[in-house]
Amino acid sequence: MKLYVFLIGLCFIQISLFAQRGNEQRYDSKMDIALMIEDKDPHNLFVGCKEGECDLFWNDQLLMTAHSFNAAVDFLIPIKSEDYPNLFLIPIYQGDGCPSQYKILQIVDKKTHWLTDTFGNCNEPTFTIKKKLMTFQFEGLNEADLPTRRKSTYTYHLKKGELLEVK
Repeated sequence: MKLYVFLIGLCFIQISLFAQRGNEQRYDSKMDIALMIEDKDPHNLFVGCKEGECDLFWNDQLLMTAHSFNAAVDFLIPIKSEDYPNLFLIPIYQGDGCPSQYKILQIVDKKTHWLTDTFGNCNEPTFTIKKKLMTFQFEGLNEADLPTRRKSTYTYHLKKGELLEVK
């Protein structure tokens, strides 16, 4: 009986490890990004994509899975900022070919990351960074009555990881 319980425990450990990044060979495209954090040791963001689904890992832990028409190399869009170097825009696809919304990923330190809810519309955003705030503006589309198509503005607080829609 004890041996049987031990084997179940081993199977559980193997299954949980299988769900983490260790199974890289299952992806059609993959990309490792080494980020330099305050301790000067590289920490890895990993993106793996297969059949329209991409997994995003930070330090071997799954952060999100999303539908994407992109290969792994295009899944994360780096946002250039001298003060906030580990900042990314993630296009989120919902089946029609254009990114219908976006998420922001900010790696704050080796243990802390912020990942926003989805926001925006099918248009590519313009953005500005002023001090601690990043402002995203999206132009509206013809189907303005749909929430993901109307003109909108969002602010992202770079010190708190908070995303707010400006009304």
